[in-house]
Amino acid sequence: MKEQRPESKSKLDVSGLRVGMMLSTAGLTLALSVGVGVGIGILLDRWLKTNYLVIVFTLVGVAAGFRELIRTVIRANEEQERVDAEEKQRRTADRKATTAEAPEPGVEVEEEASS
Repeated sequence: MKEQRPESKSKLDVSGLRVGMMLSTAGLTLALSVGVGVGIGILLDRWLKTNYLVIVFTLVGVAAGFRELIRTVIRANEEQERVDAEEKQRRTADRKATTAEAPEPGVEVEEEASS
């Protein structure tokens, strides 16, 4: 059996971790965007003595949050596709190397005698 390359395995683990971290921040970004929008709306409503700016800035915060959420998911998807393509290429190269090293059927391979 052929040993796996540890540096390749750890690189894939780090890439998977990176994708997971990107996706885990997406919900937080959405919540913070809405919170900032609400906060700005409340402050402007108090300062200008109005009652509708909180609604406007809440909607702006929701729109900004969803925009960033979609951008994050697209980036994570692209990163995952890149990692999958690298893994597929590595497996293909390993398979070709294993096939090239395998002896032809019917040909005996001499083994060294151990002392």
